[in-house]
Order: sequence, then structure tokens, then C-alpha cells
Amino acid sequence: MTVIKFNLINFMFTRDSLSMQAAKLYFNAMNIPHLTYCLTSWAQASTTTLKSIQSPHKQVLKTFDEKPKSYHHCNILSKHHLLSWDNLMKFSDASLCLQNF
Repeated sequence: MTVIKFNLINFMFTRDSLSMQAAKLYFNAMNIPHLTYCLTSWAQASTTTLKSIQSPHKQVLKTFDEKPKSYHHCNILSKHHLLSWDNLMKFSDASLCLQNF
């Protein structure tokens, strides 16, 4: 979690000076891999446990689109055609299943 928070804080401070394309690159390179690391093993975790990783995911999304903390993240997901946390978990599981064939 320390790396995720560190990358989130860096993203918050640098987001204003990044173009949308550069922000998307940073988002996909520095945040998503850390959030989705071992995501398939999180699939059976309780909602309370998952909340600790979903919260930074929502904050990263809001920082990415330069929205306030009170803004709902679903609008950002649809605007940029990104997967929600649940769909990201399903995608990871499906990808893992396909690798086993």
C-alpha cells in the first residue's frame, strides 16, 4: 500500500502539468499495475477487505480526470472507457483462465 499511496501523491502533485495523454500513460504505468498486483487472489476477499484497495483506485481515477474528491468515479470510468473495480477483477480472472488453456 505504501507504493500505491506514494504514486498517488506524486500523481496528485504532477497532474496539473501533464497532458491527458501523459496522465493516461502515468495512470496505466504507475498506478494500475500496483493496484492490480495479485488481483486474482483478491477475488474471494470480503468487501471490507477490498475497500482498502478500492479507495486508492477511486482516488487515482479522480486525480486522473482532475475531479474533486466528491465527484463520482463512475462518470470517469464511462468517459474514458475504463473498467470498474469489479470488472477489472473479472477481467483478470478471465485472463488467467485463458492463459491456462
